[in-house]
Amino acid sequence: MLTILTPEKSALLIGKPGVGKTSIVEGLAYRIRNKNVPESLRNFTIYKTSAATLHSGCMYMGMLEKRVIELFNFLKSQHKVILFIDEIHTLVGTGKTNDHNTLDIANIIKPFMTNKNIYLIGATTDLEYEYYIKDDPAFSRRFSNIIISEPSDFTLEKILSYTLYKYSDMYNIKINEKSANNISKSLVN
Repeated sequence: MLTILTPEKSALLIGKPGVGKTSIVEGLAYRIRNKNVPESLRNFTIYKTSAATLHSGCMYMGMLEKRVIELFNFLKSQHKVILFIDEIHTLVGTGKTNDHNTLDIANIIKPFMTNKNIYLIGATTDLEYEYYIKDDPAFSRRFSNIIISEPSDFTLEKILSYTLYKYSDMYNIKINEKSANNISKSLVN
């Protein structure tokens, strides 16, 4: 996770659909909130956005650029922020028109990605990385790629077991350890 706090580069989580890229960031946010992270990650706030959210309602030329710049200016004014963009490959091409004077979101945010106050985590699949991001060298070189592979059965069992306890606490349901183990094992197999 220390890759995230390298000011020169942002982190790009790459893996097959469903391997848990978003869950990793959600887990990081949970650990930050509970102060269960190294000192270098304490007191960070994680914001989440998407190309669809940024582009939504932008009907006139210049609206998208203005919205993206306003977002990054806001982030620059904050202390210890991480911006998470799931499906980050969708930034490539979004907002670009046939007019040669327009930029897509990926090109708009490039200058902000070198700001020492903003850390970015993107998530994408391996195929979409190859198709969209890898072909844009100026965008892709701003990331440290982190390959996320499917968890082993043992790890998956531990994740499911933890999740069962988390939800049992949330909904005030008691699950004994033997039942939790049986449920976890049956879900893995």
